[in-house]
Amino acid sequence: MTGGKANFKIVLVSIMNVGNSYGRMLAGFASERYKSSIHRPTWFVLALAAMCFAQATLAVSQTIQSLSMLLLGTTIMGLSYGAFWALSPTICAELFGTAHYGANYALLNLAPASGGYFVSVCIAGYLYDYFGTKDSEGKINCSGSRCFEYTFCIAAGLSFVGMLSSLLLRRNAIQWYATTAGIAQTE
Repeated sequence: MTGGKANFKIVLVSIMNVGNSYGRMLAGFASERYKSSIHRPTWFVLALAAMCFAQATLAVSQTIQSLSMLLLGTTIMGLSYGAFWALSPTICAELFGTAHYGANYALLNLAPASGGYFVSVCIAGYLYDYFGTKDSEGKINCSGSRCFEYTFCIAAGLSFVGMLSSLLLRRNAIQWYATTAGIAQTE
C-alpha cells in the first residue's frame, strides 16, 4: 500500500463512485419512505456518523496496511457522500422554504466546496509534502502510511464535528417537523 498500482487506484475511485450513486438512492428512498417516523436531519446525522467511521477506517487501513479495510472505508465513504447530496436539497427546502431556495442551496454548497479545498489542498497537501522526500528532479514523493494517515484522522475529526452540528440541527428541527410538517419523531 505504498502508492499502489494505477489500476487499483481506478478501482478505488470506481468503488467510491458506485457507493456515491447507491448512497444517493438509498438515502433518498429511506428518508422518503420513513419520513413519517424519522425526519431527514436524523438521516443526515447517520450519514455523518458513517462518514466518520469511514475516515477512521481509512486511517486504520493506512496504519495496518490492510487492503480490506481500505476497500471497506472507501465503500462507506462513497455511500455517505452520496447520502449527503441526496438529503441536502430536501432538508434545505423543508427547513428554509422554497421562496429563496436557489440562494439558500447555493450558500449550503459553499461548505463542501470550501471544506474540500481546505482538507485536500491545505491539510493533505501539506502533510504529503511534510512526510515526503524530494527526488533528483525536485519532485516530492511520499510512500507509506504516514502520507495520508493523519489526513484521514483529521477528516474523521471534522466529520465528527459535523455530526455534532447536525445533532444540533436535528434537535432544533424536531419542533418544526412536529408542528409544520406533522411528523412526530418516534425514535
